[in-house]
Formats: sequence, C-alpha cells, structure tokens
Amino acid sequence: MLLRDHIPAGALLPGLTHTTLDDTVAAATRALATAAAVGDADGLVRLMLSQGTGPDTVVGRGVAVPHVRTPQVADLSLAVASLAEPVAVAGAEAPVDLLFVIAAPDRDPRLMLRALARLGRLMKSPAFLPGLRRAGTPAALLAAFPER
Repeated sequence: MLLRDHIPAGALLPGLTHTTLDDTVAAATRALATAAAVGDADGLVRLMLSQGTGPDTVVGRGVAVPHVRTPQVADLSLAVASLAEPVAVAGAEAPVDLLFVIAAPDRDPRLMLRALARLGRLMKSPAFLPGLRRAGTPAALLAAFPER
C-alpha cells in the first residue's frame, strides 16, 4: 500500500500554527473532508474529535495519528500536517509536531489496519519523519512519502 496515493492534494498541510491538538486535528480533518469531497465535513470533524485527541492518539516521536472508520468516506484518505511549533498533549511523553489524520470506510476494517501498519513501517525509516519536519510546502510533504 502506498499511503501517498491516499493523500489528496488539499490535505497536505505544512507549518500549521494551532496551539492545541484538538484545533490541529479539526483543521486537518476539515482539509481532508474538503479535499476528499466528503459531504458532511462538520460531521467528520465531530467524529474525529469524538474518537479522542489525547495521549492515546500520540504514538511517540512527536507524532499523533487520530483515525476513524466511517461510511462518510468511500476510500482510505489521509491528511498530513506539520506544526510550526509543537503542541503539548496532557499525558503524552513529548509534544506533537506531526499529525496524520486517517479516515477509512467502515466496510473493510483491514484497510485501516494496513494503513496504520504501513505508517508504522515508514516511521522506522531514518529519513521519513525528519523529511516531513523539514517540508515547507505541500509538495515537499508528499515527497517524503516513498513512491514504491
């Protein structure tokens, strides 16, 4: 699975300036909903926030991965955001400066699991997270994802 194939152009968000994880997740989810042509953007934002944006969403190394399965999306869709300044998350070991928002259709739970597994493998690559942190443009964010 190539995650880059599931990131709409409008869902690549470098240098966000929000000061809380909730605000950052809401902004990235709204961008994803718009870019992926989700009919009810507000509903997707509410759903994403209701799933929680606390320490259980933070996977370490400054990365948070809020995710939902929902009938609102037809296919796996991701938003990728970097933050200009890391945001603290109560209960998390370190502040968050990278965010991957994932929405997957609820008809196939394996799709979400494959996306999370692929993201986990990418995070082990020594160049992946630093490449995202250096990215100052949407194109540079996308370029950090392998093409194969």
